[in-house]
Amino acid sequence: MKAYLDQCDSRYPLTNGAVFEFCGIRFRLRTNSEELFTYLRRFLDPFIAPVSPQTQVRPEELLYDLTCRMVDDLPPLPETRRVLIRDGAPASQYFGEACTMDGMQVILTEGTLICFDAPRIFMSSVNPASMRKYARLLIRDIVQKQFEKNGGVTFHASSVIAPDGGMICIMGNKGSGKTTVLLEYLIRAKVYRCGLDRVMMEARDGGIMAYGWPILYNIGVGTLSRFAELEHLIPEEIRKNNEVTWENKKKVVLEPFDLPYEARPKGKLSAILFPKISDSPHGLRRIDPESALAHLQESCYTPNDPNFINWHQYVTYDAAWETQNAQTLMETMVRSVPCYELKWKEEIQLL
Repeated sequence: MKAYLDQCDSRYPLTNGAVFEFCGIRFRLRTNSEELFTYLRRFLDPFIAPVSPQTQVRPEELLYDLTCRMVDDLPPLPETRRVLIRDGAPASQYFGEACTMDGMQVILTEGTLICFDAPRIFMSSVNPASMRKYARLLIRDIVQKQFEKNGGVTFHASSVIAPDGGMICIMGNKGSGKTTVLLEYLIRAKVYRCGLDRVMMEARDGGIMAYGWPILYNIGVGTLSRFAELEHLIPEEIRKNNEVTWENKKKVVLEPFDLPYEARPKGKLSAILFPKISDSPHGLRRIDPESALAHLQESCYTPNDPNFINWHQYVTYDAAWETQNAQTLMETMVRSVPCYELKWKEEIQLL
């Protein structure tokens, strides 16, 4: 494997690169493809951003040094074992073939090879779509685990940021209306887009800082159909078949930059909203800390995100400590931030 990597160094010189940062976590990304580098910058922006070229970054400050090369061929692997990379519905499960070569963990999946030789990580691929897919997974998943190791907590949530910098976090189970409520805010209230499906939080400066997270958006056709401003995002095939109805639960996969709303990377947590579809009564009411804590615990994805598992094994962590840290942060949140339950009905424009 080392001979193959040396060959890649000579055949495919790196032409694009930058150091990126999230909450003090830094990594270097370099590639031989301008198209790939441009895509990854857009995908990560503004949540994981490049540091200024004038900033001096020492190698020991980097969590990892990632190279991504588009290549003409991949080396053969010895006997491998199957590993799960992303969990979820059967259609969204990703698997790879793993082995150890020259002391490095190696994973091959969908035409993309990943070699771990900490702090260096090498990716090479013959498939541009696969490279984009696994590069964004790798970049984001390792940073997420390090953020949690540093004391941060991941929530299954969406969020918007008001012009004054305050964040409203929207949490709830699947089907509760998080995305609909988020889009109502973006369109009607003219706030800024932040997190969709994942929000990262930490205690900082006497409050709770919340951060958006780069992730593909899976939005139902029915949800998009509610908003004239977003109907153009529904695939043409679905429109031709007259399937654009509120009842259509098919998902449309969108990049973060597909939504036509300005994004802000972070804000001080100002309120938490728990939407719930209900026949009656409809409305908004503040809930007590004990009830809010129970809701938060259902939405907390630290230390084990059910979808984005620790497949890379790059960051070692103490699950018991992270669990207790998450509990402490949630208790702080319900004592310091107002929490509300929003009962609404699918057929009405409540907000």
